[in-house]
Amino acid sequence: MDEKEIQLSSEVYDAWGAHCNIEINLDIKKRYDLDFQEVDSFVMLVNDYYFKRVSISDIESLIIERKIVPKEQVKEFAVEFLGKKLLIVDEEWFDDKVHEKIIALGGDPHDFLDFIDKYEDAVEEEKRERQKEEREREKEERGTEIEPYVVTNPEEEKRNSISVFTDQLVFILGEEDYLFKLELNSRLVTLLLLDIEEKVFQKELLQTLYDNKEVLIKKKITIKNEQVNGTVANWIKDYIEFVTLEEVTNTMQKAKYFVDSVNVKKLTSEEKYLLDKLLDLYINIRNFEVNASRYAVQDLKIFEYSEKEIAEYDELVRQQESGQDGDITQDSGDEGDIDSLSAIDNDELGQVQAIKDKIAGETRKEYRKIADELEDFLLRRKRIEILACLELLSEIGALDNMIAEDARYKEYLIQYFKRNNLHELEAHFRADPFKAEFIMHFLKFVFLERLGMREDVGAKYAARLSSIFRSSGNMDYSHLAYLDLEDKKFKWS
Repeated sequence: MDEKEIQLSSEVYDAWGAHCNIEINLDIKKRYDLDFQEVDSFVMLVNDYYFKRVSISDIESLIIERKIVPKEQVKEFAVEFLGKKLLIVDEEWFDDKVHEKIIALGGDPHDFLDFIDKYEDAVEEEKRERQKEEREREKEERGTEIEPYVVTNPEEEKRNSISVFTDQLVFILGEEDYLFKLELNSRLVTLLLLDIEEKVFQKELLQTLYDNKEVLIKKKITIKNEQVNGTVANWIKDYIEFVTLEEVTNTMQKAKYFVDSVNVKKLTSEEKYLLDKLLDLYINIRNFEVNASRYAVQDLKIFEYSEKEIAEYDELVRQQESGQDGDITQDSGDEGDIDSLSAIDNDELGQVQAIKDKIAGETRKEYRKIADELEDFLLRRKRIEILACLELLSEIGALDNMIAEDARYKEYLIQYFKRNNLHELEAHFRADPFKAEFIMHFLKFVFLERLGMREDVGAKYAARLSSIFRSSGNMDYSHLAYLDLEDKKFKWS
């Protein structure tokens, strides 16, 4: 069946396409000493299962048919494959057949619980990073101009709001973006005011909070002597039981909850801050009618703003009013003028140089040892260290060798092509991996996907590496990115 015939839900798609799959695949590769062809067959089998081209019951015969592992390892590999690649979406996508098959093979699905927890955390973290990047792009496009909000389709707006409160609430609570919250508050306040007599929308929002299964804080909490997950719903339930429903809007009771609650005492200051924002949101919705009778419309809030958010917004306004851009400030010159790359902060350049010197001393500039260091930094998303390794590899002329010859990095790039539907490039890469375009795509994987940079910011760092290649006399790789003189932005070649 063609992949286009199967529509993956957002949760299933996130699990299938998560970057952390590369780390999982590499771990399985090392564990079973898979060669390049076996890894390729293994990854294709994963895709066949997600897009329902094969049956869970046929797992052993498929592993044998595709020659992924020797026959004596088939059962062991099948259990690990099912547990680490499919179990995460078993209930919603495979109707518990993965769970049943693991047991039939003599395995125990419970052995994978800790692994699945970490997998889910990684998927959620990647989702939050994507959402944050989207908000940043929207913020750039909006600038600092706030337009009056007019509801054109109230029912659709309400449905959208309920959807956001269902699966994006924790992300929003963790955001520090004044403009984003200002716009969101304008929408919600307008909708709640339109509905203030019947209070249907207010009740729907509250019910969505009571039902929200997003994990707010990873620690378990105790409710009525039972250990439960720290979801939005469970924290609100715990708060209500502590202060009673009649007292939830009482600020003194809320303060007492933070001081005396056994569950709250276990939290870090950052976790308490996040919980406080959730409870403020809950109280603002529940107390909306009272607040609307007391305050002017412009002073009504659903999501609270922090002092940090307001201060950052004020600074942004000040910069724009004084004509400062805060991004790329080069005014003239051609492509060769980016050698100095003053757009990269001098402090950051100093940090990169210090780490680069350290790595060069520890590895004696042996590219395979640098590649080992880089893999660790990529897994941990250590930006300065990653930049240092890339610069060092470029200086010694080994970045292309690493991408073309090291199985780990070949796999990174192949998976990048698959995720972005660049199948022709994948075929070309297998045939001739030393082309400049593949270094460019590898850097896009590192900067845009792994580190979550914007296109232009990633291109800025790629342009610096182009400059290093040029200085080293390697002109083939000297045009990975450039500075566009018309809009003063860095762009990928």
